Amino acid sequence: MLNPFPPRRFVALLGLPLSAVLLMASCVPPSPDQTGPNGGVDRAGNATKIAETTLPPATSVSPATPPANGDTATTVPTVVAAPGSPTTAPSTTRPPVTSTTTSTTAATDSAAPAVPVLPVHTTAQGSPIQIVWGYKPPTDGTSTAGLASRYSTFVLTRDDEDYRDRLVALGAAPPLMYVRFDAVLQPLGGRPPLKNNVADAAGDVDRLLAQHPDWFLRDGAGNPIIDDDMAGYDAYIMDPGNTGWRNYWIDRVKARYDAEGWNGGIFLDNVELSLKKRVRFGGLPAAYPTDDAYFAAVSGMLKALYFRWGKWSQLPVIANTVESTSGDLARTAAVDQWTSGWLEEGFATSWRSDTWRSQADWEWQLSKVDQAVAGGDRVFLFAQGPRNDDVRETFALASYLLVSTTDRTFFRYVDYTAGYRADWWYANYAAALGMATGPRYRVGATAWRRDFTGGSVTVDPTAHSASINVS
Repeated sequence: MLNPFPPRRFVALLGLPLSAVLLMASCVPPSPDQTGPNGGVDRAGNATKIAETTLPPATSVSPATPPANGDTATTVPTVVAAPGSPTTAPSTTRPPVTSTTTSTTAATDSAAPAVPVLPVHTTAQGSPIQIVWGYKPPTDGTSTAGLASRYSTFVLTRDDEDYRDRLVALGAAPPLMYVRFDAVLQPLGGRPPLKNNVADAAGDVDRLLAQHPDWFLRDGAGNPIIDDDMAGYDAYIMDPGNTGWRNYWIDRVKARYDAEGWNGGIFLDNVELSLKKRVRFGGLPAAYPTDDAYFAAVSGMLKALYFRWGKWSQLPVIANTVESTSGDLARTAAVDQWTSGWLEEGFATSWRSDTWRSQADWEWQLSKVDQAVAGGDRVFLFAQGPRNDDVRETFALASYLLVSTTDRTFFRYVDYTAGYRADWWYANYAAALGMATGPRYRVGATAWRRDFTGGSVTVDPTAHSASINVS
């Protein structure tokens, strides 16, 4: 089966202010939140599938207003779309890679190979919605055939190979392989090592601490920085700027990917865009005292991953970007440069199920999607909320439909506190809206609308209200 989500090759540097362009340049050096699956509190994700739409054009650009949710805003324009106008979105140019060597030497630049087309499954006739499943098989009794027939693509974890192969045999696209990007996990209390990170054998973390202490991110006192973000395991945060760690991580991921029969790409969990998570956990890295310094190391590791495994030029690499700064488009664009796309795990509503995003924050998220889609990337959008909160689910889905584009944007409504292993399927996933007739446009002072051949959607981020209307 063809591989989904090939990485984008060339996009235009349009629409960003000079300060943002300079930030992106500083984030990519010249040299090459949450719990994961497998034990602890599992998170899983469904993304959605969309009917063919026109990319949202931009007719005006207005400065982002300071968000009301405590995030730091930057002076980055917000795209305001209107029907019939051309889309401009900021991004960067990534050199193509054609090498398929299994060595760890850098690939040389040359003409990009033809990109494969994503095999898609329409969830219902006339519906513009596409869904993605992750990161572990369901535990609620949902059949493998049921998932294979309704979800567009999948993210699974090592040790799920049997389930992966059954999905593919039923016609599903080859799943992406989940791996922790930020950390190695030390088992506690006699627990077994997990295969969702590269320290997957007994004693791995102890050996790394003894043999390569410089690979571990350390605080000002020289202590390893440890997150307790997964029950039963200590997450040792690694130094993304250390060349030895980068090479070890890439080699281990590739060896397991090849040996265990994965061929759909990889999903990187916890790609941190700032130091906010480090601040929250109380361990600031001595080597990276600023957000810019830390993100330069993170984006440098993404670049090394891109160049040191040329085979991935034809495979998806999706990054779960966490700890972004509201209003900032530049760091997301830097991630776009070296990956095939990203996940926003707190889309539209909020990360917590009892709060909502401000209007400015909500509009900034839509602008991030515009930017990625215009550059050819894929975006997974997970909205958080209680299972039976129909108002919140409709708001999240309608927000997604404002930016949906065929085989580019994918949605899921879930609650991370309950895990991602239940099949939450909603009747409005089958809404026969048809194809979008144009991009979203503003209605009144705060609401946005988008028209489809079979209806329309309207969202008011201030009133936290939305409607999905089928004509």
